[in-house]
Amino acid sequence: MLKSLLKLVYINPIRFLLLLVFSGCAGVSNLNTADIYKREMGVRINGNYYKGTASVGQRTRYHLDIYMPEKPDLLKLATCHRELTVQKPGKHYKYEYIPVPREQEPPCFMELVALDKSGENLWGLIDFVSPDETMVATVGCNGKTITAVVGSAVCQARVGLVQTISFAEEVETAAPSRCPELKDRGDYYEYVMDKETCQYLFANEQGKLFRLMTAGYTEVLIYD
Repeated sequence: MLKSLLKLVYINPIRFLLLLVFSGCAGVSNLNTADIYKREMGVRINGNYYKGTASVGQRTRYHLDIYMPEKPDLLKLATCHRELTVQKPGKHYKYEYIPVPREQEPPCFMELVALDKSGENLWGLIDFVSPDETMVATVGCNGKTITAVVGSAVCQARVGLVQTISFAEEVETAAPSRCPELKDRGDYYEYVMDKETCQYLFANEQGKLFRLMTAGYTEVLIYD
């Protein structure tokens, strides 16, 4: 199956899948603690508002407006290539993100972490959809069914819950071995949410791609 998928993928397939295997489950959020907290940071990206997670089209630059309910001691933004730390960012921080070539190669997402000595921490995740990711999927995530999703999606749900994804055509799949297995149920695929940040790749006969990113959590923080 993997060899067949490699023949279908046009965007340097071997490099793409190597990146998927070695970084598809990597993440920097949640302080590497036993508990993984739900991502709930508010961020406006080029004028569009998202809470917790976002999946946005690839651009040459992004205007980020990051919103936090309290004034954290530290704000950290990290991708596969860079890390930015800001002391005392306040409740609203603006950042102009101009990705370098390596950051434009999938998978390279951005994690945002706001840290406070009081323990009122906050997390966010931004997924960037590559121009080569154009296949359409129906994503079942945390009680919602989202139709006509193009290219890529992020599903955030509690660890251990079963989520789904389906396509209107036959597809082949690939994923890092350490991520939960995709189970083919005929009309759809299902998988169990894991504590790792995992990415699954799907391709059809024409070489169109869809990438699914999962963001599992074990706890939810209560904010005043």
